[in-house]
Amino acid sequence: MSMIMTKLSKILIFLAVFAVLWPLNLIAQESAPVVVVPTYRPSATISVSDKGEASVKNAVVFFVSGKALYARTYWGESYVKWTIRINDKTDLIKKFGGKIEVGDTKVGHILDVEGPLVAGTDTLNITATVIRDLTLEMEKAGFSGKVVRANNGSNTFVVAVDSGKEVTVKVNSSTVIKKGAIYIPLSKIVYGDTILSVDGTYHEPTKTITANNVEVYQTKKIFEPKNFEGILKSISDTELPITAVVSIGGVDYDFYLGEKASILNAKRLNAKLQRFVVGDRVRLYGKIRETNLNEVDAEIMRNLDL
Repeated sequence: MSMIMTKLSKILIFLAVFAVLWPLNLIAQESAPVVVVPTYRPSATISVSDKGEASVKNAVVFFVSGKALYARTYWGESYVKWTIRINDKTDLIKKFGGKIEVGDTKVGHILDVEGPLVAGTDTLNITATVIRDLTLEMEKAGFSGKVVRANNGSNTFVVAVDSGKEVTVKVNSSTVIKKGAIYIPLSKIVYGDTILSVDGTYHEPTKTITANNVEVYQTKKIFEPKNFEGILKSISDTELPITAVVSIGGVDYDFYLGEKASILNAKRLNAKLQRFVVGDRVRLYGKIRETNLNEVDAEIMRNLDL
């Protein structure tokens, strides 16, 4: 009987221990980080100076934890693990030099890392002075220059920038384009236009910038007073002030004439607006408004058919 009780006691103790340890095992499994092994594994190069300064090229990130990156350097199926430590002095940059934050680097990213090896460790630990994330190729950038090609069908135009290179500007539905004080569509950008500025997200390998804002130079000469001649399409009243719509070269312009405007006939004598009819040839003198190139503030309207 005593032997049976002893065996029973052992079984109960085992079950009690198992009941305590099994939930801990489940918790450990649930809290263990999931390590994703990237499939893209470029061949790496490593150099270490006699002072322990390391340069690691093409390190592949397989886990990220706060200010520590865990990476592997591959040569075929062989690899070496690295712990890359980040501190406040670490220079974090994109492939072409743009600044990034710690959280911008993700699993699978390819890094070039420079910095001293950590002393007193039996694993490869490096305190990074520079981390260049080769996967992050898009940069915030801005350019200016001359339009050398306009491809409105593909929503792009090409600018020869000040450095001499050509940059393709890609426009989308959210791009804001201004010429002087006027908002314009892409179709109004033509060869030879001066682009004062274009800002957006730049991709160096394709030399393409997806534009947020485009500012096109507008010459001031267009706003100087001058003569306009066309066909009268409508007139708002027979007494000043009036608005007259005149077709010039197939384009309709709105002419605004104030109370002091001069109304003349073909011989430059005063005339009555009642005698102006649709279809008459008219000549006006005034200046285009800077806020709308199809609106003109006119001082004189002369009927060439009167």
